[in-house]
Amino acid sequence: MRFAQLGLDVDLQVPVKGPHGGTFFLDFYVPSLGLWGECDGRSKYTDARFRGGKSAEEIVYEEKRRADWVTGKTGLRLIRWGVEEVRTLAAFTAHLRALGVAPPGNPARHPDPDIAATLTRVP
Repeated sequence: MRFAQLGLDVDLQVPVKGPHGGTFFLDFYVPSLGLWGECDGRSKYTDARFRGGKSAEEIVYEEKRRADWVTGKTGLRLIRWGVEEVRTLAAFTAHLRALGVAPPGNPARHPDPDIAATLTRVP
């Protein structure tokens, strides 16, 4: 949603072949900026219901190995954000800029109708 507000095309759940025959799925791929992104909340690490029997340390280690593989395999830069960074357009824009990503700042001219409807209700 925030990417659409900034005029950026984003591909969701893009598959990348893993090192052992599996497939990783990128939360977000932004072709125009040469980056991929992950949006995860605190509960991914702190709530046992979301960890599949693994410790928070195991989740973090697996995530790091995955990020290293995807970044090395694709040559794309990784950025991460959570709920706080996307709560408002200003917060997301500031987060991107702090990471050295310069968003164009022009709303998408023809966003997906569902996204357009949602955007009318968010700050």
